[in-house]
Amino acid sequence: MITDLTLRWVVTVLFAASVAECGYSLTRHRHSRRSTVGHWLHLIMAVAMIVMAWPFGMDVPNIPPMVFFTVATLWFLASTVSLRAHRGAALTGVYHAAMMGAMAWMYAVMDGTFLPGTTPMTAMSMASASGENTSMTGMDMSSGSHAGHMSTTGWVAGVDTALVIGFGAAALWWLYRYLAARQADSRGQTRLIDHAGTLCQAFMAAGMSIMFSVM
Repeated sequence: MITDLTLRWVVTVLFAASVAECGYSLTRHRHSRRSTVGHWLHLIMAVAMIVMAWPFGMDVPNIPPMVFFTVATLWFLASTVSLRAHRGAALTGVYHAAMMGAMAWMYAVMDGTFLPGTTPMTAMSMASASGENTSMTGMDMSSGSHAGHMSTTGWVAGVDTALVIGFGAAALWWLYRYLAARQADSRGQTRLIDHAGTLCQAFMAAGMSIMFSVM
């Protein structure tokens, strides 16, 4: 859970926009089976991130979503290999696999029992959600299944920092691609929805960067 209310709403809006775009695309456009699965996985991921940001997310078990996103990671990797696509499409597929893998990693970190060198913490008071001081900066994994939050020192903190930087850079890259696509559109007058999928990839990457920054 993100304890800062403003930041919590920022993350919620970013991923809610992604849910809306995925839902719109699935209902209004024809997709291949592979593309349909990819859209559904991103939609589920965005919903999971919204839940994770709010207090009721504390009651969600860690293991089922961790397994789910591990399988999603393998699906994107297998799908990318089977496509034998050109370099750009292959890199995009690997990126989507990395995003699903980051989700699995996040749930493993929150559980605090799966990664070497991590130790569960004693449950902290839910009063942190109302703004009282806690021993964590921005995120409280204190109740329910998230009571086993691991420390943010050592190699795990290093991985989290790398993910913050990586997804931050990805957000800028997707935003650049969105702006470039709008500028290059031959129609000269585009609607926001025309390239919403690219923009929402920027939103999801930014949201992931924020979530890892407060772990």
